[in-house]
Amino acid sequence: MWKKKKNKIIGSTAIIISLVFHLLIISIAGGIIALKFIKKQPSTFQIEEEKSIERRKLDFPVKTESFVNKISKPKTITSKNIASSSPALLEIPNQGEYVKTAPLPSFKGSYTNFIKKDRRLTFNSKFREIDFGVSKMDFFGTKSSAEKVIILMDVSKKIVHDRMGGLEVYNLIYDDFSELINEIRSSTLVNLILFDDEKIAFFNDSFIAATDNNKTNMLNWVDSINTQSWNVGLKGDYKKSFKENDYVIPMKQEDISSWIKALQATLKFQPETFFILTSNWGNTTDPTMSNVSYFTKKSTLNKYLEKRNDYIISKYKSEYNERKIEFDNLKLIYEKMLYFENKERDIMLYDHKISHNWTDILSENNAEFPYWINVESPISIDIFPADTRYTYDEILETVYTLVMKEYRHLGFPRINFILAEQRRPKTYNFSETAPLMTSRFKFIQLCRLIDARLRRINLPDPIKNELDQNFNEIKKNIVSNDDV
Repeated sequence: MWKKKKNKIIGSTAIIISLVFHLLIISIAGGIIALKFIKKQPSTFQIEEEKSIERRKLDFPVKTESFVNKISKPKTITSKNIASSSPALLEIPNQGEYVKTAPLPSFKGSYTNFIKKDRRLTFNSKFREIDFGVSKMDFFGTKSSAEKVIILMDVSKKIVHDRMGGLEVYNLIYDDFSELINEIRSSTLVNLILFDDEKIAFFNDSFIAATDNNKTNMLNWVDSINTQSWNVGLKGDYKKSFKENDYVIPMKQEDISSWIKALQATLKFQPETFFILTSNWGNTTDPTMSNVSYFTKKSTLNKYLEKRNDYIISKYKSEYNERKIEFDNLKLIYEKMLYFENKERDIMLYDHKISHNWTDILSENNAEFPYWINVESPISIDIFPADTRYTYDEILETVYTLVMKEYRHLGFPRINFILAEQRRPKTYNFSETAPLMTSRFKFIQLCRLIDARLRRINLPDPIKNELDQNFNEIKKNIVSNDDV
């Protein structure tokens, strides 16, 4: 028992001695560290003197000039006052030349080869990388991109007559035209030309920027045409004459009309893209054949008609006089039928009927037509009917020559045709008489040769008569009133 107690006392004493010894060592180490920190002097900062760099003297003198003085300054230009002692000799600048607007990017450059698909003008401008001025356009499905674009539109009676669907067709064209104009950027140059057979109207004499103001004026101008059925087409010709060509083309200038005349008048602007909306190929449509159109030789046609009438009168004078009276009476009946039809349409608040041919409303009301006298042998009048119209090859050569005269090494521009073709049975003629081909087939062939595009407008149904009329009753009514 005592032995256990003794061992316990000795163990506790050893622990106490160990703790005291460690505390002593820690205290001595802490004192040494504190003593060194107290005796340490605070640090001081000394600024060393910088040595100046002396300029080295040059062996030869150099003339120095301030950088500000080197900057170029604008030179003052004194302009002459617009005054003259002789007013007749004073040259007044044209409108738009004396006061210049903000400059547009330069359009200098050249077209790509006409075989390629991209027809955009490669012009030297810092904005080319971001396509500044390039507009993507879509007109009845014909898509194109360009910086300079011209739109040619047919506003003649041929595009709004009853077989085409009436004035509703023009409203359809105007709606799509509005979308096209609104898509064009303000930095794109544009112009619009309307044509009515031989009449041409320019919206502007040169390119204009497609700003909001110009777009609005352009849309209002188009909307003001063909508003009533009795006031269709252009009333004036803004481009009455052309200079004589210094190059040979198959067509005479007096025979160039319709879309070719409008194209000829605008080639000098050298646009990248054309949109051409027309109702048919030529200026004359054959009433007996569906969609057959051609360009006539006016002088030859007049000679042919004169000789033909002279020959018929000399051979069949009595029959000729009878037929002439019958056709004159039919025209009077036609006028009466059209009057009654439009009167009924006024009551129903419909647009008036625009007849494609004066015989249409007669045939629709079961009228009988007498046969006209035919010439048995065309040789007897020395002129064949085919001689009165231009062939397809002659038209193609004319168009190609007119375009290349202005574009030359630039290549063919992008031409987009929009055809508003009347709904009639298709007739294809693959004979050697090329003018008898339909308008659509001619445009297809032309597009293949010049790498152009063609789209056809889906027209509404032809306008039907609202009034059923009896041919015999109207004829009797005219006779009783001594109109015949």
